[in-house]
Amino acid sequence: VCFFGDGAMNQGAFLETANIASIWDLPVLFVCENNHYGEYTSAQAITAVKEHLAERAAGFDMPAMVVDGNYTVAVYETAKKMVDRARSGEGPCFIENKTYRYHGHHVGDGDPEKTYRTQEETDMWKAKDPIPRFSRRMLKAGMASEEELKKIDEQIKQQVQDAVEFAKQSPYPAADEVTDHVYV
Repeated sequence: VCFFGDGAMNQGAFLETANIASIWDLPVLFVCENNHYGEYTSAQAITAVKEHLAERAAGFDMPAMVVDGNYTVAVYETAKKMVDRARSGEGPCFIENKTYRYHGHHVGDGDPEKTYRTQEETDMWKAKDPIPRFSRRMLKAGMASEEELKKIDEQIKQQVQDAVEFAKQSPYPAADEVTDHVYV
């Protein structure tokens, strides 16, 4: 399974990899996290295909699916179907997860709503946030109570805080560790 963003769709590394995966009929699932921006530029401004980037998979004779990347159940079901397909030996396939990046591309990106996108756009996507969306589904289905969800939320916040503290307290890694646990 290879994950990448919409910005990578125009890079030679992706195009060459998709091509060879198709030629060699490799069991690869390509997953594009389409958050609609390659750094600061709208994907629509730099890609000929405007609606679904998944359409480009056809050029590699690769089946593709588009999914609401903010709907966890749909993402799971789509991923399961495509992983099963790849594992069965039917060759590579492609998923486009349509989602959104609420913050800047990097720490120096500042306030994207003042530079390259609108507050209205961000607000529209925040209304589709997958966490409250799935929480509502769990409540409606009786899978969890408000109290249980609140407890889970508190536990997660504590885990994140513990991880931040652990990182702050940890010694700086040695230079020779730069490639540890990294595929090179």
